[in-house]
Amino acid sequence: MEIRNRFKSALEEAVNNDELMCKPDEKEALIEEFIFLQWAVNIGYPQILNYPHDTHINQAETNVNVPLTLEHPLLKATIRMTNSYPWKEPITHHTLEKLEQEMIRLGFK
Repeated sequence: MEIRNRFKSALEEAVNNDELMCKPDEKEALIEEFIFLQWAVNIGYPQILNYPHDTHINQAETNVNVPLTLEHPLLKATIRMTNSYPWKEPITHHTLEKLEQEMIRLGFK
């Protein structure tokens, strides 16, 4: 529940700072919808990742321990889904590259 609360707080802050744009009476519903959608994708992540999206991928390469590239269909679909919301600045490939480099620097990837 702690992760959910932190995620919700970050989304509320994004709305309050006009980074995620919505009408005041839509705020709670939009945040709940966004959290639900991200949760659904993350719950399905292991099943989707273990299902080869290309026929040439062998079983050894399709498991949850293999890092995703920025070009992986699951990551691209998540970004497209996230960018479908009214963000002031949608996520770009350049932003993801910077984030990936920072994660590598911190030892998370």
